[in-house]
Formats: sequence, C-alpha cells, structure tokens
Amino acid sequence: MCLDYDGNILDACIIALLAALKNTQLPEVVINKETSSPEVDLEKRQRLHIHKHPVGASFCVFDDSILIVDPTAEEETLSTAHLTVVTDEEDRLCSVHKPGGTPLSGEKLQECINRATTRQREIHKLIDKVLDSVKTSQ
Repeated sequence: MCLDYDGNILDACIIALLAALKNTQLPEVVINKETSSPEVDLEKRQRLHIHKHPVGASFCVFDDSILIVDPTAEEETLSTAHLTVVTDEEDRLCSVHKPGGTPLSGEKLQECINRATTRQREIHKLIDKVLDSVKTSQ
C-alpha cells in the first residue's frame, strides 16, 4: 500500500521486490520416499538464489532538452514525457517504458540508459549493504 506518493512508484516497487526476494529464506523440504509426502524442517533455511538484479530508474523530459532523474509527482505532471528504464547488474537493458508524451531523441534515450546503469550499480550495492547489516545484527 502506498502511503505517500511523490513520484517513482515503479522504481520503489522494483527495489522493494528485489530486496524482499534477496532476504527470503525458505525452509528445507524433503520428500519422504516411502510415503511420498513432504517433510518440512523449519530449523534449516535456505536463501533464494537471485541470479538477476534489475533496478528501475525514472526520468522526466521537458521538450527533449531538460532531463530530470528521479522526478517528484509534481515534476512528472509538468513534464512533456516520462520514462522508466530497467537495467541489470550486467549492464543489460531489461525494459524501457515510455507511456506517451513527446518523442525522445536517440541521444536522450542513450543518456537515460547510461544513467539507469549507474543507478542500478548504486542501488545494488545499497541493497547488499543493508541486507548484510541485517544478517550481522541477527
């Protein structure tokens, strides 16, 4: 549930989902060969193996000349176009979402992709740092 929307809800949701999945621990389950029923060991837990770490970065464009990263809700409403770029830890482009608005030049799109790649690295490090601090405090 979003309590206070001030822009970039998609970015926040992707980051929260990634952090939650990286923090998930599932109990060990073994299938009993004689009864074919599952036996759950709540004491033994294993983390999920997350192979990809996508992170979104939102942008607002004003007349294809001014680019704002991580815009507020007000900036989103005033912009001529907005888009979200999702990249992963291997600098691969996962998604580009541009719901209408004015056209975007190839140069501006490439600038958004480059900035999204930089943001992905920063967010990935931040998530790992927070999760490591949670592990050591337990």
